[in-house]
Amino acid sequence: MWMYLAVAVGGAFGALARFSASKYVAENFSDLSFPLATFSVNMIGSFLLGFSYVLSAEKMSLEPHVAAVITVGFLGSFTTFSTMSLDFYHLLAEAKYLLAGIYIASSVFLGLIAASLGIIMARLF
Repeated sequence: MWMYLAVAVGGAFGALARFSASKYVAENFSDLSFPLATFSVNMIGSFLLGFSYVLSAEKMSLEPHVAAVITVGFLGSFTTFSTMSLDFYHLLAEAKYLLAGIYIASSVFLGLIAASLGIIMARLF
């Protein structure tokens, strides 16, 4: 039961962090037609997930409930595949096919690179 509560608390903070970060990016970079807010939180989240994975599994051996708070709870709520999918749909509906392709490809490819960089950085830490 404690693990569920830990994940829920982490998820609440991750959702608040995502909302805040997305709002900041949207307000300061709203002139772009590229869905930068979702893209940004997904890249940051991918990096942090890779980083925290190494810290919890290799470097610090965090307790399972602490690792779950960070990875499943906080970062699971911080990143958002469903919003990325909706952004992609809107780009297609607006006939921005090239931008939609760039968005989805860069989200996946750069997300993998961000996670890899997080792993590398944590191992250097």
